[in-house]
Amino acid sequence: MGKDAFVDEFFIDKAWRHQGIGQATLRAVNAQVAAMGVKALHLEVAGDNPRAKTVYRALGFDDREQFQMMSIELQNDAAPDFRAPEKRKGR
Repeated sequence: MGKDAFVDEFFIDKAWRHQGIGQATLRAVNAQVAAMGVKALHLEVAGDNPRAKTVYRALGFDDREQFQMMSIELQNDAAPDFRAPEKRKGR
């Protein structure tokens, strides 16, 4: 498909909501990444945020229910070792 871009942690402060700032920002991001040759723009939205979903759908974003975010909580003092078990320290 080509290059993809991701919008992560997109929030508008409550005092500034309902003024079109979020829509204008996403339109500008869309135009900028399209000019850079990006073929798809993705964003994540909380499942319990129907107002945001309505805005995103109005801008042309589609639900992608076949994908699910996965996470790992990291300890501040130690990052997980993602190498194959036989290549980890001490083995």
